[in-house]
Amino acid sequence: MKLNSRLICCLGLLSLVSCMDKDNYLSVPAKVEGFKPVYGDTNQDIKELIYVDASRRKVKAELQYHYKRFMLMWEPNSGMHVYDNTDPANPLPLSFIHLPYTISVSVNDSIISTETYMGIVKISISQLPAIRILQYVRYTSNGSRGVPHLPIEPGSTFLFGTTRKKHFLECIDLKQPLILGWDSIELQNPKCYVYF
Repeated sequence: MKLNSRLICCLGLLSLVSCMDKDNYLSVPAKVEGFKPVYGDTNQDIKELIYVDASRRKVKAELQYHYKRFMLMWEPNSGMHVYDNTDPANPLPLSFIHLPYTISVSVNDSIISTETYMGIVKISISQLPAIRILQYVRYTSNGSRGVPHLPIEPGSTFLFGTTRKKHFLECIDLKQPLILGWDSIELQNPKCYVYF
């Protein structure tokens, strides 16, 4: 009897979960904010993507590194902010190193090692603010890293007992080997979505 009641409870829970995902698109608006995949060209020259530019406003820096008189702050999916840290109480912005689609980064002595959705790159910063690409191991698909996460607001990740939200997407073109990220755009009659 106990086994039967547990089985009925489990089946009831499963039916509730499966009901949450049913959708016949009657509630999909004709125009809605959503995401479009950014596809990578596996033949693109990495030097077109990784370069030094003027300093810019920090949005969401996560890691901080020190090299000689410089302080470097990594902004995920974006790049490294470079500061002159001669006066630690007042670091001066110098430049920005574009490192698009970065997943992880580390600085060891004069070398930045970064993993992007395009591949692994090693960069010399021994002549800052100038940089030099030392090595690039190119990815040809998202096979090992999977598809980049959607840039959705913190707190929207599904937790048991919280309300989930539908996020609309432009459907992924399965013929494209490499997805580098997502752009926010207005979608017309979207056919794909995910719940978070």
